[in-house]
Amino acid sequence: MKAGNYVKKNKNSNENFFQVQGKIISNSLVNNTFLVECIANKKVIVADIAARFRTAQGKKKARRKFLEGRKVIVEITLKDLKRGQIISLIDEQIDEQKYDE
Repeated sequence: MKAGNYVKKNKNSNENFFQVQGKIISNSLVNNTFLVECIANKKVIVADIAARFRTAQGKKKARRKFLEGRKVIVEITLKDLKRGQIISLIDEQIDEQKYDE
């Protein structure tokens, strides 16, 4: 896999991470995990969502935002290339007023 924008160190576990762009192909897995297909090489990654989307106020909005076909940025550890974490949506210009209902 080709590394994304940068490689950073995780302070807690001293693991290297890199970012890739992907597209959600399935959001029907349990515990807020998704199947994400990398745009660059078409590999499938199992990704969960970042902590900022798991807060009490963000939970309700998160499931509506992460729909099939949405493009996301996934952070993958070099230790396990088949698992990652969704850190943001690529198209962040979502109308927030829709989700404040």
